[in-house]
Amino acid sequence: MSELVNSTYISLDGVIESPQTRPATGGFGEQGNKIQTDLVLASSALIMGRQTYEVMAPVWPTMAGTAPADK
Repeated sequence: MSELVNSTYISLDGVIESPQTRPATGGFGEQGNKIQTDLVLASSALIMGRQTYEVMAPVWPTMAGTAPADK
């Protein structure tokens, strides 16, 4: 049996959008980046929504040499 981990930026009122505009999420600080990197490295698959994929698709190849991108 595999484990499923969901990592979603969501506000208390249920809004799932524009996490980059909410500094309290910690997603872009050193600690937030480590948490996200650890999640990616521990995963065997990564599922993204269409908009996230469209944003990440051109960026991901430029990140070659970093642990998350190489995985």
